[in-house]
Amino acid sequence: MTKDDYPVITYQILSYLYTCLKNDIQVESEKILHTSTYLRINEGYHKYIMCNLLKDGLIEGLSIIAPDGATYKTIAFHGYENLIITPKGIEYLMNDSFMNEAKEFIGESSSVITPFV
Repeated sequence: MTKDDYPVITYQILSYLYTCLKNDIQVESEKILHTSTYLRINEGYHKYIMCNLLKDGLIEGLSIIAPDGATYKTIAFHGYENLIITPKGIEYLMNDSFMNEAKEFIGESSSVITPFV
């Protein structure tokens, strides 16, 4: 596993959102954008991940702005300040084997920074 693998990025995002929820802290979008020092991924990959987190019901509160015929590369998002992890997202974070592998990788890797509060 590498620091930019889908499970690692997903773990970082969901963990941060869960931490914000539990501590009643406003989500800081700069911590989970593709340009953040935590994720360091390209914009298209970030959009792909966020679209799938929304589609799978793991997060909510983020609006997709998509012109007709848009792909994940041509969409935009609005409402990062309203982003929240869902109960399904919490369950996925806690019980999914990919998330467990990502958690172990992050714990063993000094090259991965997590955006925990």
